Amino acid sequence: DLEAALNEYRAALSLFRMIGDGAGVGLTLNSIGVTLVRLGSHNEAEAALEEALALHRKSGNILLEAHAATSLGEVFEARGDFEHAREQYKRSMGLRDRAGDQSGIAWSLYRLARVAAHGGSAHEASELRARAHTMAAEFGDAELQAACELIAN
Repeated sequence: DLEAALNEYRAALSLFRMIGDGAGVGLTLNSIGVTLVRLGSHNEAEAALEEALALHRKSGNILLEAHAATSLGEVFEARGDFEHAREQYKRSMGLRDRAGDQSGIAWSLYRLARVAAHGGSAHEASELRARAHTMAAEFGDAELQAACELIAN
């Protein structure tokens, strides 16, 4: 139940804020943001994820910053704001590259392909999808391969 999870995350957020645990606050804001995206509460999700991004940037946690950027991209994509979604997915991919997260890069390429397809750039979508699919095959990531194949159809 997403509403119950959201309530638990909010309770945890209050505790992390109370004890001054910035890392806990940032991680919990990521979880709140993702949950709010799934619930369709995009404005609330955006606010939580923007705060999470700032905390992760300050703490230097590159992978959590990348995760928050990806989730923020999903907010923009759900709204049909493909340009801002693209910016966040590129931001996430750059962070994942710095961290050496090849699987995360492949998923970023997939998301960029999805946005390009929605934005009417079939050629770009095809190139990005092919790169993501190739990487997924190298890692044996069947879920990403299947997702890439959906873009091709």
